Amino acid sequence: MQSENFRALFKPIATVHRVIWLAFLGAVPAYVVIAYVQLDWIEHGVTYPMPISFTIPLVITSLVTAVLAPLVPRLLFPDSQVQQVLDRPPDLKATITPDEQRLLALVGYLFVPFLVRLAF
Repeated sequence: MQSENFRALFKPIATVHRVIWLAFLGAVPAYVVIAYVQLDWIEHGVTYPMPISFTIPLVITSLVTAVLAPLVPRLLFPDSQVQQVLDRPPDLKATITPDEQRLLALVGYLFVPFLVRLAF
């Protein structure tokens, strides 16, 4: 069970995560619409298609980053660092339990790998 103090400390972090995730998810349909419009313009001769010499490296780069995305959090925050965060002594003056302190510390450390993964 989570304490009210923990919820109050965690709520701003969760809100930031949610906003970034929704912005990411909102961008995907926008890109699909833009690609569909571009293809429609190409069919009607309004614009010229992208040269194949540019398309192939772009596709290869996209595939490599998509394959590497699941590995990024573990590379940026290896298990040894996770264990170091978990082994830290808790602050006895804090208003939340030691387990909640560890959980809150992990959330802070995992935020950067989360952003890098979304960027990939």
